[in-house]
Amino acid sequence: MLMEDVYRLIDDIVVKAGLPPQVKEDARSIAVKMIEGRIVTRVQPDIVALASVMVSCRLNKVGIGLKQLSMLTPSKHNPKMISRRAFELARRYVEVYKPQMDVARYEDYVRVASQILGVPEDMERVAEELVRAFKERYGRRLKPMAVAGAAIYVALRRTGEQRLTISSISSKLKVTEPTLRNAIRYFNQLSI
Repeated sequence: MLMEDVYRLIDDIVVKAGLPPQVKEDARSIAVKMIEGRIVTRVQPDIVALASVMVSCRLNKVGIGLKQLSMLTPSKHNPKMISRRAFELARRYVEVYKPQMDVARYEDYVRVASQILGVPEDMERVAEELVRAFKERYGRRLKPMAVAGAAIYVALRRTGEQRLTISSISSKLKVTEPTLRNAIRYFNQLSI
């Protein structure tokens, strides 16, 4: 019964976030390893599911953060507490199994942010070009989800497509408005 609950929660998170099927498959196997390997002592399905999806996203180079994933978890507990425990569980899993993980690129975050914000595919491509130029000039200076949100905002403004407000982007992507405004300032300094 417990694994069924964890699988259901993993499936819900993957569908809501629009993640690739490989993330779901890997998250399921990670959850099994967490429980069978006794990495988790008291099993709470929502924490195991969230930690499994987070590790799976890192393994598959999918750019989405714990804040964005935690808002997709149907939990009756405090979201900050769930996030903290899921992070600790994911950290323990990585310490025990030592999987090879790469850092997700800004472009990966743009894809996920575009799905969360409902941005058309052509605007997503423009935003990806903007984040490439951002990375060339500034490196990894700011939080990746803030850079992705700012790139989408700038891309929509430059092309005259649908408008999203800074406050709506920050609330949907779970980044602060000042961080988002700071990233937008950097994009406005780029000569693209």
